[in-house]
Amino acid sequence: MATNPAPPPTPPGPDVRTPSRTLLASGTDHGERWRVLVDLWHAPRTKRPATIELDAMRSFGQQPADVDDAAGLVGRSTYFVLREYGEADTARVVSEGAFTDGASSSGEDVEAVALPLKPGDKGAERLVVGRVALDARKVTCTWKDGTTTEVPSFFEAAGGATPTKSVDMGSENPLIRVVDGSPEAWFACAAPEGTAFKSVAVTK
Repeated sequence: MATNPAPPPTPPGPDVRTPSRTLLASGTDHGERWRVLVDLWHAPRTKRPATIELDAMRSFGQQPADVDDAAGLVGRSTYFVLREYGEADTARVVSEGAFTDGASSSGEDVEAVALPLKPGDKGAERLVVGRVALDARKVTCTWKDGTTTEVPSFFEAAGGATPTKSVDMGSENPLIRVVDGSPEAWFACAAPEGTAFKSVAVTK
């Protein structure tokens, strides 16, 4: 007697209790260590896991400004950009946003925000954090004094070879980085002392 095959198991849902955290860049400014990180919360499929995720976000001190209740999280991945400055400083949210299914950059698209590197340093937008297409090979940050900072992809930094762990861990050197769960690649770069952000573009 023939029997119907069992349906394939339902794949597990995303972890909604904790974000994936990626270190984008780090360095030293006036003897103080700084870091830029991205926390990405994966998209819950229904309202029940969305409720769990919203409670978890709040425990991290993170909540999207445009979300009134858990239903607003269904089907979207939410990210928070965090900045640390100095040994005593904790990671503070400086930017936030979300991705929905099918949303991603292409070609030379770039989305970026400029902000102070040091908390409270009004007017000196020395830190740039942005997103580009996954196949972007190089981003160039241009500063007001005419100097530039080039941010290569892993592929470029490794000279065309498969990037090694040592390249991946080189947060002192700005790189275009993959963030788990993001449809776009990310980068961060800091201006030298005495200048500030002017423009940013995908240049390769």
